[in-house]
Amino acid sequence: MNNFTEKVLEVIKHEKPESKWKFKLKNYAIWLAGSLFILFGSLSTAVVIYMIANNDWAVSSQIATNKWQFILLAVPIYWVATIIILLLVAYYNFRHTSVGYRYKILTIIMSSIVASIIFGGLFYYLGLGHIIDKTFAERIPIYERFASPRRAMWVNPDDGRLAGKVIFIRSSNFDLIDFYNKRWLVEPIMTDEFLQEGQIIKIIGQKIDDDRFRAERILPFDIRGQFPGLFGSMGMHRSF
Repeated sequence: MNNFTEKVLEVIKHEKPESKWKFKLKNYAIWLAGSLFILFGSLSTAVVIYMIANNDWAVSSQIATNKWQFILLAVPIYWVATIIILLLVAYYNFRHTSVGYRYKILTIIMSSIVASIIFGGLFYYLGLGHIIDKTFAERIPIYERFASPRRAMWVNPDDGRLAGKVIFIRSSNFDLIDFYNKRWLVEPIMTDEFLQEGQIIKIIGQKIDDDRFRAERILPFDIRGQFPGLFGSMGMHRSF
């Protein structure tokens, strides 16, 4: 018996086997952590689907000078990166479970992606993508700048874009509070089924002065629970 073998046997002799309950607890903890990362990845996927469904392709020429510039503005790069990181962490956790070694890397990764897409689609359909994006935009100051520039992009009256909540409708105009709590008088208005008090809309038009805006086109700000490409473009709109 050589020295190396003797050393290995000596190490094994002094190693205390981990108790069965500790091993099971550790395994369950890894499974739980991996499942949570899949859940967070699915919620992130719901936000991505929501953003893609509301990417304003129909009016892209009025937002950016070319398609590539608009893609850079519209694609939720931050959320895509978040999904990739969460999937990698979920893969790492699964790989360290008691059965993780049995599966190929590609199988684990593809299963995680499919699970995130399925549950992400379900969460989006339930409206969670919209809720997460809206909550982050309202409570995290830097969120709009780095992760969701769409709201800021639409509150730019000097460039002919305005968005916010309709708060009072008259026969020929209406009042709107934009996303930064500034009140605007928007004119003109024509009878339109979709325009209601409390609704969030976006407007293409022209700034008249510091608190008045002339509308040329009014659209719902977003769609919820509808999958991109299955239900037309941006829904109903009115041009003046």
